[in-house]
Amino acid sequence: MPGWIFTHIASGEKRDQVTAARLKRMGVVGGFPDLIFFSDVGLVCAIELKAKGGKLSEAQAAVKLHLEQAGHGYLCSDDYRDVIETLKGWGVLRSGIHVQ
Repeated sequence: MPGWIFTHIASGEKRDQVTAARLKRMGVVGGFPDLIFFSDVGLVCAIELKAKGGKLSEAQAAVKLHLEQAGHGYLCSDDYRDVIETLKGWGVLRSGIHVQ
């Protein structure tokens, strides 16, 4: 939808120790959700995508709690239908989009 931008936080893949240490020095912090959406009116929403049955790590649970306590939208899901419906509810996607 107009008025929204998003980014994918690509920090989940395996890295060698040198690269991991360099990224940590650059400010990469564990636990951030996979997708973060920003509206032009100050809304922030986040989605953590999981494989079927996947659970949040301790770092992810801490970030989730922080974002929710700050009033931001947060979803952790292993079902794309939940993701689509949540994005529609937040106003990120048009309500006319349907999933099968």
